[in-house]
Amino acid sequence: MEYSKDIIINAYSSKKETGQAKIKESKIIKLYKKHKIIATMCAICGILILLDCILVYNFVELLQTIA
Repeated sequence: MEYSKDIIINAYSSKKETGQAKIKESKIIKLYKKHKIIATMCAICGILILLDCILVYNFVELLQTIA
């Protein structure tokens, strides 16, 4: 009975485990979690810029085939 009183279970602890079981997060994931709105806006802007470059390239190719 004394042994069961000595056991401390941290089931509801918000601290991460230390040692071998600790999972390391990459810097990109930490940055995204800290600045979600700015990171999402940057990702959307990057996708739109890439799409714009593709569309301009295809338009120039289309003009070259017509002329």
